[in-house]
Amino acid sequence: MFDYDWFHGPAFAQLEAEARGRCTASRFPHLTPEQAAEDDAYNQFFESLDVRTLVYLRDGFSYEVKGLADVDSKVHLTFECEPVDEHYKVGAFVVSVPFDDIVRVEVFAVHPAEKPEDMPLITGFRNPPVRECAWKGEAPAEPRSARRLPSQGKARLLPSRAGGWFPARAAISAALCECGARSSMATSPGGPAFQPVMRRRGQSEPTTPSGGRLRAESAAAPFRLSAFRSFGFPSRLLPSDDEPRTLSPMARSWQVGTSIVAWAFAGLAFAQTPTTLPAQEAPALGVTPTTLPAATVETPTTGPAAAPPPAKTVPPADFRHRSRMTGDWGGVRTQLEDVGFKLDLYYTHFYGVNAKGGADTTNAQRQSGTADLYLTFDFEKMGLIPGGSLVGFSKSAFSRNVNDKVAALSDPFDDADDDDSIYLGGLYYQQRLLADKLRLRFGYLDYQQIVDRNAYAAFEDVFFMSTNLDNNPLVPRPIGLGATLFVDPVPWLGLTFGAADSDAKLRSPGFDTTFHDGADFFGFGELELRPKIPSPRGPLTGHYRFGTFYDPATREEIGSRGSYNKRRPRYQTGDVGYYLSFDQLVWREGPADEQGLGLFFRWGWRDEELNRTDEFWSGGAQYQGLLPHRNDDVLGFGMYAQLGSDRYKYYVSNDFRGELGYELYYKIQLTPWLALTPDFQYIVDAGGHHSDRDAVVVGLRMRVIF
Repeated sequence: MFDYDWFHGPAFAQLEAEARGRCTASRFPHLTPEQAAEDDAYNQFFESLDVRTLVYLRDGFSYEVKGLADVDSKVHLTFECEPVDEHYKVGAFVVSVPFDDIVRVEVFAVHPAEKPEDMPLITGFRNPPVRECAWKGEAPAEPRSARRLPSQGKARLLPSRAGGWFPARAAISAALCECGARSSMATSPGGPAFQPVMRRRGQSEPTTPSGGRLRAESAAAPFRLSAFRSFGFPSRLLPSDDEPRTLSPMARSWQVGTSIVAWAFAGLAFAQTPTTLPAQEAPALGVTPTTLPAATVETPTTGPAAAPPPAKTVPPADFRHRSRMTGDWGGVRTQLEDVGFKLDLYYTHFYGVNAKGGADTTNAQRQSGTADLYLTFDFEKMGLIPGGSLVGFSKSAFSRNVNDKVAALSDPFDDADDDDSIYLGGLYYQQRLLADKLRLRFGYLDYQQIVDRNAYAAFEDVFFMSTNLDNNPLVPRPIGLGATLFVDPVPWLGLTFGAADSDAKLRSPGFDTTFHDGADFFGFGELELRPKIPSPRGPLTGHYRFGTFYDPATREEIGSRGSYNKRRPRYQTGDVGYYLSFDQLVWREGPADEQGLGLFFRWGWRDEELNRTDEFWSGGAQYQGLLPHRNDDVLGFGMYAQLGSDRYKYYVSNDFRGELGYELYYKIQLTPWLALTPDFQYIVDAGGHHSDRDAVVVGLRMRVIF
């Protein structure tokens, strides 16, 4: 996530230096790094390069940054950019955008003597060409302010959905020395080389007024399913308060309809008197890692499986007691699972508000929703491959997190910060060997489900909502191509070894990054102990994980750029970190289930020379079944501390101390398939600086199992 410290600290400067270095290295390929440091021609060329910075926003707009402005705001990026229209170049054009709206930053380095010729200019302020509106067919509205893009000193303008104009990036010449992006355009024969481009609803490619088509080629096309967009659904169904927009009727109907249906089910279940579940059907949602789909979190077994008990007729559970809202589909669901096909569908709705402090409390409320679909193909049950299975899961999400109003180091509501309709979250094959003592998993993996797990502080849809209590922020959690080996020689011991593409991009298949440009990989190793402490009321289960990881990224050493060394900052390739994740049931009410008190603890460390925060810890407690006759309700309390490195405080910001947070939640299990969770968070120094205000965040989560 981009924030104030990223742009005003060493990260942004490192990106500029990286662009300069790569452009210079392409001019002097025969020099080694040691020779280049002493070569006068190399250093002179390095210093003479022009650097252009492009900022891309969620709404499709882009800016070229002329210079950063130092204003009193930690949640907005304020900078000066040069407008397209010649009439506006007599003054200064200053722009301020929320950090959460920034999705990508690009830096172009080019020598002044190698700049390409200027592209034709289509004025964005004066006399816009008459055209058919892309959406409703009415005459175009008066264009809004044009914004600068890297079209070799000029900017082209495209019609927006609201009828105004926004700039589009033109082709970037090869003279940008491999530091820039490229796009190609083709127009109809005889048509102008550059024209305003529009897209009509349902049209596969954008067209120009003269009928030409525009084709953009990208090295990493997004790996997503755009079914909702093809029917007119906007990517952001709940717009932010600082950027109002008009929703299509279908989008508004979908948003209102899903909320009404979900909360109607919540009211129906809440009106029922809580009772004990029938013995024949246990709840699908509990408080242990087994609440995830079976193919995602697995418990190792030893020896062959026991013979199944004799079949007996069990009446189906009623609507209030069934494990899933849609039930067993008249027996079809069980029959499909018996032959190797399993489907799990979850919907989670978040509502959050920054009630006090933080960055801003004006209109500081957000809603968001996520739907998770898991499909499991058990090839052993199908009679195809003993021990083999294929697992795929996709996610649908809308809206944004409330962190644009809080400005904390991490989102207060994890998994509520997405804005894509549907995308693939994982697709992998798993092979079990040697009576499940070995499991090999490879494919498109989500490492949040593999390393740094915890029985009481993971899976934000069920337990804590804060990102810093759901995960350890110092541990990388890549989502991309990778492979993992699980070794479980005995029931109380487990080993995990994994590798994942370090350049993976979310919603991209990853083949363009995994096997190209150095093929760097994250490395993981984890030792897990699983003791069962005997007690009069049943065994007390625990998990103690000791892990390490390797991050191959090249980073600038914090503090290496100073008055004594302005030209060549020092870099390090590779960063090693360590982490702990413990959970232990310390008291249980009886042997029938694991109602009782559990504790958890996390710790992480990274090199202070390369990271703004070098140490993290969190801990807390969870009690299931605290109130009489509420055996499945869960009360949880946790706290965390993300500590700033001494080196960062000394060289960059003495005001940066780190962040401390507390969270309290109570999960009300209304039915086995429906839960409501009120949540309260208090964040000290939200943003990490001692001068930042504390924040009070209140939330409500609803989860439905279909």
